[in-house]
Amino acid sequence: MNEIVIFAPTEGMLKKAKKIIAKNKYDNVKAVYGNIHDDIARTDKYVTKDTKVIISRGGSYSYYKERFNIPAIEIRVDVYDVIDCYNKLGKTDEPIGIIGFTNVIYGFDMIDHFIKNQITNIAIQDKNDIHHAIKTAMENGINTFMGDTTVRLLSGIHNFHGSVIESREENISVAINEALLVLSVIKNEERIRSQTEAITDFIHDGIITVDKNKKITVFNKEAERLFDLRKDEVLGNNIESIFDNMDISDVLQSGNAVIAKIMTVMDKKMITNLVPIDVNGEILGVVISFIAASDVSVMDHEIRRSLAKHGFVAKYQFKDIIYKSNKMEKCISTAKKYAQYDTPILVCGKSGVGKEMLCQGIHNSSFRSKGPFVAVNCAAIPSTLFESELFGYEDGAFTGARKNGKAGMFEIAHNGTIFLDEISEIPLEFQGRLLRVLQEKQIMRIGGDKVIPVDVKIICATNKNLDDLVNQGKFRDDLFFRINTLNLYIPSLEERKEDILILAEYFIKKYSKKYKKEEIKMPETVKDILIAKNYKGNIRELQGIMERCVILNSFETLIEMEEIIKMNQNAVTFGEDLTVDLHTMTQQYIEKVYLNNNCSTKAACDILKIDRTTLWKRLKKTT
Repeated sequence: MNEIVIFAPTEGMLKKAKKIIAKNKYDNVKAVYGNIHDDIARTDKYVTKDTKVIISRGGSYSYYKERFNIPAIEIRVDVYDVIDCYNKLGKTDEPIGIIGFTNVIYGFDMIDHFIKNQITNIAIQDKNDIHHAIKTAMENGINTFMGDTTVRLLSGIHNFHGSVIESREENISVAINEALLVLSVIKNEERIRSQTEAITDFIHDGIITVDKNKKITVFNKEAERLFDLRKDEVLGNNIESIFDNMDISDVLQSGNAVIAKIMTVMDKKMITNLVPIDVNGEILGVVISFIAASDVSVMDHEIRRSLAKHGFVAKYQFKDIIYKSNKMEKCISTAKKYAQYDTPILVCGKSGVGKEMLCQGIHNSSFRSKGPFVAVNCAAIPSTLFESELFGYEDGAFTGARKNGKAGMFEIAHNGTIFLDEISEIPLEFQGRLLRVLQEKQIMRIGGDKVIPVDVKIICATNKNLDDLVNQGKFRDDLFFRINTLNLYIPSLEERKEDILILAEYFIKKYSKKYKKEEIKMPETVKDILIAKNYKGNIRELQGIMERCVILNSFETLIEMEEIIKMNQNAVTFGEDLTVDLHTMTQQYIEKVYLNNNCSTKAACDILKIDRTTLWKRLKKTT
C-alpha cells in the first residue's frame, strides 16, 4: 500500500531512498524515479487512492504538490549537499552558477564562506525559465553550473560544465520521518471523521457541519435523504451556494445558538438548530441539524401511542376541566403556575373531586408533557409489594420474580411525572425509603447492586388531612414537608354549586353520544334537585347519576329518590309511627304530581319523565 510515495529526481536519490526504506522496513513507503521532465502517465500510476503524502525535491516537489493536491514533504538541500557537488567538479577557479528553484537555493548566499570560487545563485520560478537563465549567465562569463537534473540535461545543449546536486541520506530520512508524522495525523483525522460520520449517520436528524469559511465538512445520510443531494456533491462547497436562504453569518459572528427555528429549506418545512463550534472562545464553524416538521408530528404521535399502549399517558388537559366557579378558576390558575416547576405538589380534596384529572393537566402543561404520566394508586398496592412495584426488582430477587427483572414505577416515569394517589395509604415503614428517593432522585431495584438515576416530577394526592396523620404518628413529618412544598386544594361540589348544572349538562351530552341517544332536557324541578343535593361522592357521584338518567332516558329515578329522601326526613321528624315504606312513598308522590296538574296525563308524564302506560299502572295501584 503506497501511503507515502517518494519521487526521486535523480538515480542517486532513488538508490538512497530505497536503502532507507529497506533498512527501516517501511512497508507503506515507496520510492520511484520521477521529475518534472518525466512522462505524466508514468508517474501518476504510483499515486493511488491510498496515497496520503508525497515526497520530492526542488522543482519536482513544487510540480507534484500542485498536481496531486495532497500533503507534500520537501527534501531539503543544504550547504553540505552543495559542497559535495562542488567537490565532484574537481579543482577549478572558474565562477560557478548554482541554478535551481527558489525553494532549493534559498539560503545559499553563505556558500562563499566555504568555496573560494565566485558563486552566483540563479533562481528560477518555472522550468521554462531555465534556458534563458543559463544563456544569460553564460553571457556573463559563467560556464560551470551546479543544480538539479535540469543542469545535466541542458549541459550538452548549451555546452557548459554541469554537476547535479545530490541529497544526502540524512536529509532523505528527515523528509520520510516528517511524512510519517503527517500520515499519522491524517489517519487520526480520518478515524475521527469516520467516527463522526458513523454517529451522524445513525442520528435521525439531518446533520450538516460547516467550517468558519462556511465550507461544508459533514453531510450525513439523513441530510442526503431530506434534500435529495449526495455527500460528494456538496462537501467542500459554500453552504450558501447550496441552500439559498441558509445564512449562518450571525451564528459565526455572535457565537449564539439558534434553537428550534422553523425554516423553509428547498421547499420543505424544517425545524432547524444552528449551534456554533466554540473552541477556547474561537468559533471554528457551525453544526446545523434539520428535522422535517412532518416527521416531528409523526414521532410525537408514535411516542404518545407507545405510552398510551401501556397506559402511561395523561389524557386530560386543563381545557378539559368543566367549571365556571371562581373557586375552580383560582385553583386551575394556581395549578398552571405550579406546572412550570419541578417541585413536588400535594393535591388535596374530597373523594371524587377530580384530583387525577387536574394532575394530568399539570403534567400536560409542563415541559415533561412528552414523557410518561404514571399513576399509582397507593391504596391498591399490598404493603408487601410496595417496594417492588415502585422501585422494581432484578432477576431472581425473590421467589416468583419475573425473568430479567422488572422496572418499577419510578423507572417507567423517568423524564415524566409520577402521580402518587392516596399517598396517605403508604405504609409507615416504607415512607422513609420513598423520602430518600425524592431527595436523591435515584433508586435501587430489589436484589440489585446498581443505583439508577431517575428524573421525575412528583405529584401526590390525598383525601385525608395529612397534618392530622402526622400528629397521630401515622405519617412521617419529613415526608409531609417534602411533598407539601406546593399544595393545591380542589373544592368539593358543595363549595362550588354553580358548577353542578354545567357538569350535569356535560355528562348528558357525553353519555348521549356514547349510547347514541337523543339528549334529554332537564326540567327546572330536576335542576333544583341537583343543586340542592348533597354529593358525598362529588363529581363522580354526579357523573353516575347523569349516566343512569341518560340510559333510562328519564329523570324519574332521580326525582323518586329525592322525594323518598324528603319523605323519610319528614317521617323521622314526626315519629316512628308515621314512617312508611319506600313503595308507598313513591306511589304517593306520583299521585300528588298527577293531582297537582289537574289530572293531566301529559303534564304528569312530562314532569315524571315516564310514559302513559307506566303512569296508569302506578295510579291504578294507588286506587
